[in-house]
Amino acid sequence: MSRSEEGWTLVELMVAASISVVLLGLLGTTLVSGLTTMRIGSQRSTALHDGRVTMNQMQRDLRGSNGFQLCPATASQPLSSCALVVVQPPAQNPQAPPADQTVRYRLAGRSLHRDSDDGTGTFPSSRLVADGVVNLSQSPAVPLFQCVAGGSLLQVRIRLVMRANDPKDAPYEIATIVRPRNTYQPAGC
Repeated sequence: MSRSEEGWTLVELMVAASISVVLLGLLGTTLVSGLTTMRIGSQRSTALHDGRVTMNQMQRDLRGSNGFQLCPATASQPLSSCALVVVQPPAQNPQAPPADQTVRYRLAGRSLHRDSDDGTGTFPSSRLVADGVVNLSQSPAVPLFQCVAGGSLLQVRIRLVMRANDPKDAPYEIATIVRPRNTYQPAGC
């Protein structure tokens, strides 16, 4: 019988099987690593998009406001409960009542909410605008809003420090400086 008709020896089969298992293990590890990286990248991208949309909304609210106020942090009202109150001009709708609307941004845990009043001083309408905001859990805490000197003009710095759902993910910051339409010096600045 010739060597080509004999087949594989047990040692040759074991070596081939071992090499196959190692190669499949490496391929599986690479696949799992790639999927994990894609998931984390998708979470970061979503959080960054939410942060940018939120930042644009805050800029529009500040630029179109009749006035604004930074809420002070007190024992009865900690910084996390209220960060900014914006008074918007009345709607251009003729059927709308001629009262200003007040919008309040508040941070509850890691969730940033935009609350709108109903003209009675209460805020029945609340909308989650960003999740994963970690400004206050940073050391030191990073305020959402700060008044900054801009020559003779009043400017407001908005800083969102965000983190995706993964606690190992490093936080990232989205920041801008806005010049409101109104230039008077509000309380808190």
